[in-house]
Amino acid sequence: NLLTERVLEQQLEAAAAAGLELMWSPQEPVPYIRGESEHLERVLQNLVGNAIKYTQQGSVIVATAWDELAQRVIVSIEDTGIGIAPEDLPMLFTRFHRGRLAEQASIPGSGLGLAIVREIIEQHGGNIEVETEIGVGTVFRVLLPPIC
Repeated sequence: NLLTERVLEQQLEAAAAAGLELMWSPQEPVPYIRGESEHLERVLQNLVGNAIKYTQQGSVIVATAWDELAQRVIVSIEDTGIGIAPEDLPMLFTRFHRGRLAEQASIPGSGLGLAIVREIIEQHGGNIEVETEIGVGTVFRVLLPPIC
């Protein structure tokens, strides 16, 4: 949770400049995860930064939780943004892939961020899930194993 709080503090100004509410919903206690803090911070910076970048109005909610059944720490980033077109989902985590809606909205990016995010998460023994609806928003869930 400390790493997540630090990332949110760093993103507050960008959210405020975009007229968005950036909210934090931590579940306590959440087990610690083993990993390179700089890499995990990069994951969170990318996902929260993207949520802000792709949301014209509304909010970005970052939450942490412990899934006892799956034995995973979950960090979710939910926005009220433009969403992701269904045809873009299969290529979402592919290097240099840019979604159609992002290009149509002229939102800048290289198409590398989500590919790097997935690589880092997988190197930490986790996985990433996405739910999205055009014009409603997107939720990314990062699932990571705890320190045993």
